[in-house]
Amino acid sequence: MRKPIQYTKQSLSERSINSRESRQTYRHQIHSSLGLDFDSGVRSTNIIEYEKERPLSFRLSSLRKFMLTAFLSIIVVYLINPIILSDLSSSIKENLKETSNFDNDEETQKYPQLNHKEKSSRFKNFRDVVTDVPVDRDDVVIFWAHHGSDCKELKDAYSACYDVKFNVFDATERAFSDISSYGRNTGFYSTDLKELDELLTNDQQGRIFAFFRHPFYTFLEQINAEQTYQNSNNIITRTLCGDYDSELTFREIGDAKRVMRENFVVGLLDENLEESFHRIADYYGWRRKGDPECENKFLSAVKPDYFGEMMHDNSEQWEGFRRLNSFDLQVYEYARSLYRSQIHTIKSLEKQLLLKDLKA
Repeated sequence: MRKPIQYTKQSLSERSINSRESRQTYRHQIHSSLGLDFDSGVRSTNIIEYEKERPLSFRLSSLRKFMLTAFLSIIVVYLINPIILSDLSSSIKENLKETSNFDNDEETQKYPQLNHKEKSSRFKNFRDVVTDVPVDRDDVVIFWAHHGSDCKELKDAYSACYDVKFNVFDATERAFSDISSYGRNTGFYSTDLKELDELLTNDQQGRIFAFFRHPFYTFLEQINAEQTYQNSNNIITRTLCGDYDSELTFREIGDAKRVMRENFVVGLLDENLEESFHRIADYYGWRRKGDPECENKFLSAVKPDYFGEMMHDNSEQWEGFRRLNSFDLQVYEYARSLYRSQIHTIKSLEKQLLLKDLKA
């Protein structure tokens, strides 16, 4: 077998191949020396030996070319990048200027809900039940009673079985001008959050808890009391977002959910009633008094919430309720979700104090 011809980078570069015929002749010589049939293109095993014996400098030249190309590409990108950033910055500034003009135009003033800079109707004097811990002795406990008779049973249960009492707050009477006597163990029982928020101060803020049941119950009570459908129009959502007049949008329901998430210890009037009752008592640090089974007679009087899950009924009453209370349905489902999440975020007062000592 003929030994392959050893070609180096230098010998290859020194050849002058200027015409098509000379290039074909040159390729024929190489193929012949490697045992290849130039016409058929069949490759012999000698080509493998040839590639193995190629000088290292020739094999490294391809790597050098690749590295040089990559380096030049990086330099080009680095030089062009400031130009791209400058154009992008100019585009952002123009968009911000257009947005600023939109906030001040006549259409935005005519329809205030379009103005995203307008402040939401959040309450100012209610504590964040998760981050503002531990519960202070001067924090005013508020039982938001939006279910009538059921809430009264729960209020009586707390007052009879724990060292806490609630005074009914009536915003029309304004009998509570001095709140210095109120705190963690003496609170308000009310449906009016807005008036309570105005009554409280920055030095003595409120902590809210509430029990939620399916809003279809309230609707049925109104029907049984011969009230019209119009008396039930997303009242839970309106109370939480502070808007009782205008048409509700997703912005208002977002405000209502935020108030619940930040300012409410949530209880449920379904199969979780007993657990909810004790979780709230532990959060405020109320001490039990009297018989350990004291609350049972009160809790047994609370109507069970058979409509714990959102209903899918085709009755006329359900359709009338759903048409007027679609936002309250969403708020109630959010309350159920929030109740489950508060298993991990709502701690007893004892644990709150322990965590505070550990952080100190």
